[in-house]
Amino acid sequence: MSFIDFLTEERLLKIYNDKIMYSGSVGVDKTNNYEFKKNIIRNIKKIIRDVSNHKYSLKPYKVILIPKNIDSKPRKVCVPTIRDRLIIEALKEYLYLCYDNYNLNFGISNLITKFIEDYNGHKYSKYIKADLTTYFDLVNHNRLILKIKNKVSDELAIGLLTQILKNSQKHNDTIIDRNDVGIPQGLSISMLLANIYMLDIDNYFKKIKEVHYYRYVDDIFIFCNRNVYINYIKLKIHIYKNKLKLNKSKTRISKIMHPFVFLGYSLMNDCVSVKEQSITKLENSLEKLFKNYKHNKNKEELLWRLNIRISGAICNNKKYGWLFYFNKINDLELLYHLDDLVLKFKKRYNVTGIDNKKFIEAYYQIKKNDIKNNDYFFNVDKATDEEKKDILHNITDFSKEEIGKLSNKDLDYNYKIAVFKCLKSLEMDLDNIS
Repeated sequence: MSFIDFLTEERLLKIYNDKIMYSGSVGVDKTNNYEFKKNIIRNIKKIIRDVSNHKYSLKPYKVILIPKNIDSKPRKVCVPTIRDRLIIEALKEYLYLCYDNYNLNFGISNLITKFIEDYNGHKYSKYIKADLTTYFDLVNHNRLILKIKNKVSDELAIGLLTQILKNSQKHNDTIIDRNDVGIPQGLSISMLLANIYMLDIDNYFKKIKEVHYYRYVDDIFIFCNRNVYINYIKLKIHIYKNKLKLNKSKTRISKIMHPFVFLGYSLMNDCVSVKEQSITKLENSLEKLFKNYKHNKNKEELLWRLNIRISGAICNNKKYGWLFYFNKINDLELLYHLDDLVLKFKKRYNVTGIDNKKFIEAYYQIKKNDIKNNDYFFNVDKATDEEKKDILHNITDFSKEEIGKLSNKDLDYNYKIAVFKCLKSLEMDLDNIS
């Protein structure tokens, strides 16, 4: 199927409703979703017309700098306009269609499950752990496009993908022109392009029977018993062939019996836990909720935000939250510690009369494997209108009078915008897990 045949009004409208409408992100044109959706059909028709006539041009990405840690440069996150997000999202779906027989959409949860099964199975005695230096910034555009052309023949799609890669960026009032390297971070298509670039390395090592190979973005882990240094040399050759660099300080060859960290999990002997930095990050975000309470004295807001921070939340069948990510741990002492920490914060900040959820209980509820029908977890899509009104009043500046005047449609829209903002804050607890 050609890209222009793929790019229908119905598809773009579905993409907008499912992926974009409730986002608060605004690009360089300063158009927000409230304004964009007023003329949604007209906007979609213009996008299709411009693409058909080869006249579609991306606006520069707005750049937001996100601090990583005290020793690292901030991460550059690119924010496209809403109009451009539609095209980028459509191209992502088109690529998945073209790569139909490839497992490009592997979830990190399944990867971690299989990884820990290998670790607990005691079948391997050694490992290679590799990290790529500034991976997204070093991806070569020409090589990436050549790889994609092996599966995608549509020149219109290739042209737009090239434009996405090379698009200029704007930070404050400075325009930064792109060169021939780097995948812009923060786009919905960024992870997919990063995975496509590494496919040849993935396929090579997955064919070697004596090893078990895992990769998530720029983190690589290889279980093995013998020929460990030979496999390490092979990995180095493939990485340098793709014009990438190994991070020497994070790359190591060792025995499984020695403790190590992979994708935020800390593994030592039979204990599967969480790396120290990720624990500290969660502890700080928990205390921040109590500090906010100290100033606003809004007990209902504290309870709601605390509960989703502890147990996570569900939206569109997607799970959000720290514990949903780290549910493969067996370190129950950590969960009891976190529950005790919440109790200490309640005493320290003089919070009484709230019955919050517990980490240990949420952990066991997750293990039941029936999340969709489990009322212990907040489900964004199952809230009644009255619950939406209460949540909107508790976590935003809307007064009860203002909320009472909203139509059901506007109530749902404002409720989801507010809740999605909270869900994004849950993802911040998992930032920089490698």
